[in-house]
Amino acid sequence: MRLSGPTNVPPPESGGYQSAEERIVGKGEMAGLVRAFDWSSTSLGPIENWSRELVAIVNLTLCSHNPARILWGPDLVLIFNDAYRFIPGKRHPDALGKPAREVYKEAWPIVGPLLENAYTTGETFYFDKLLVPIDTGSGARDFYLDYTYSPVFENGKIAGLFGLLQDVTT
Repeated sequence: MRLSGPTNVPPPESGGYQSAEERIVGKGEMAGLVRAFDWSSTSLGPIENWSRELVAIVNLTLCSHNPARILWGPDLVLIFNDAYRFIPGKRHPDALGKPAREVYKEAWPIVGPLLENAYTTGETFYFDKLLVPIDTGSGARDFYLDYTYSPVFENGKIAGLFGLLQDVTT
């Protein structure tokens, strides 16, 4: 049985996509924001120059119904989906395209070492009910998160992290 893929994907010999609108296929607010963002002002550079791996993981993230985010490159640049917007709270949409260290200063003492280790070693991690203080814009609030990150590789090297989370605060 053969499954047909998306019809908007150019054949490999065509040279690939030419615009952000063609490369980023998700729907929703965050897909629109990712397409419109000036990525050339970040270490990622313009969408038109992104690797296939980065485009694929961004599209996976944007299409996920679960809260999901990517931290890309040594700067751990944050890209997230619609379901994740509650985590940056009032920092949304300004958190998009910023290094995670800057966005989550209040949580960095807890999550920073985990993320930096995952980025350096390629080890996946998962925590049940990890207590993470997050400033949602109206003060820091303690969240209990089921929290996971997995490495994303480009040419055999770690290029970023893909993570899912679930707020299990009760």
